[in-house]
Amino acid sequence: MNSIRFRHRLFYLILGLTIGSVAFFGMEAENEHNFIDRIIERIDADMSTLDPSDRSEAFVKEAVHYTNFLLKRRSNIFNSTADEIPWKQKLFPSTLRASIDGQGSCGGYSNFLMTILKRKGYSVKACQLKVGDAYGGHQTVCVALAGKLVVVDPLFEEMFLDENGHLSDINEVGRRWTFYSSRIADPSYRSDYTYENGFRFTNWDKFGGFSRGIYRLLILVKGKEWTDQVSLRPFFLDVFSIYFFLSVTTLFILVIYRIRKKLRIAFIRWDVRRLQQAPAFSEPEAVQNESGSAIFRTVSKKAQLLPRDGEAVKVKSE
Repeated sequence: MNSIRFRHRLFYLILGLTIGSVAFFGMEAENEHNFIDRIIERIDADMSTLDPSDRSEAFVKEAVHYTNFLLKRRSNIFNSTADEIPWKQKLFPSTLRASIDGQGSCGGYSNFLMTILKRKGYSVKACQLKVGDAYGGHQTVCVALAGKLVVVDPLFEEMFLDENGHLSDINEVGRRWTFYSSRIADPSYRSDYTYENGFRFTNWDKFGGFSRGIYRLLILVKGKEWTDQVSLRPFFLDVFSIYFFLSVTTLFILVIYRIRKKLRIAFIRWDVRRLQQAPAFSEPEAVQNESGSAIFRTVSKKAQLLPRDGEAVKVKSE
């Protein structure tokens, strides 16, 4: 009995925590979506006078400008260190943290820009440059635009424009790095942040053998060229929506489990009542008379089930 009570209390504790998680993550996700939507509305308002055919590229340029404008000023105000990251951010790392305290450097700027562009409907990739002999020394953003994979750098507000003032494909930037590097306006841009040295879209070594195994599996299934173009980071930008989905899924499983258990108990009780209302039945039983020969007598039996949950069926001779 104590074991049954403990399981019931544990179930309702888990159920309560799950409901609270659904509410918390849902509100956090909605808050972040509203924040990004307000930025998108402002950018759209700034482009209202442009021709519709020019707005797709113009939106990317304006998003880079807004990201740099907003985050640099936050960074100048707060200028906090990694040791001061609050527990909420450690447990639930939001990509919008950089918009609060300006932290994150190139990664924070890139994640914030990708969040805006992805919310708007663009297909984006996180680009990790090879600095020296190692990848990941600097991160920028690639955007699928008009059949090209254009690259922008929100940290330095660099857009790598071609001779006609249009955004350039990342492969073109790598091939003509001398031309594009000569047009970088920010004097703080490091000379070793070069695209001709190489770049990648996903760090397949991040989780050791597990992630490398997935990489090899994808190569077998889809080929190396396709796998090398995969960027996983954009799928994990909206962390609170991910947690909200997992919480709702868990709540659904718990509710289905409870409903099935209730239905099973209801069926057992119905079956108990049916059997209790059934007429008694008789069956022969062999006994010996005084002379030792076998005779049969009729013994009346009736199935009696206790209606309480968890008790076994008992058969009693009358």
